[in-house]
Amino acid sequence: MPKKRLSMRKLQEILRLKFERGLSNRAIARSISVSPTSVSDCLLRSKMAGVAWPLDPEMVEGELEARLYPGSPSSQRQQKAPPVVDRSNGATRDRVNGAT
Repeated sequence: MPKKRLSMRKLQEILRLKFERGLSNRAIARSISVSPTSVSDCLLRSKMAGVAWPLDPEMVEGELEARLYPGSPSSQRQQKAPPVVDRSNGATRDRVNGAT
């Protein structure tokens, strides 16, 4: 099962605590209630994406997420159509173009 992604607020806090305060990954993990592995993963992603602290004030959360998690479904925000109820037999089926 995939890990739940950290909120953008926590990602920003990890970067702040690491580069402003100079805390260890373990200390950061304790202070924001995540695992040290999550802290390491965040720092690695930010390094690979070229994200530095302090963050550019023009950068919005969506842009930060897209840079740290490129190609992820949540950065593209595709919505699935809600299921349609077929009242003739009580069954539900997905609304798909050309579905039979």
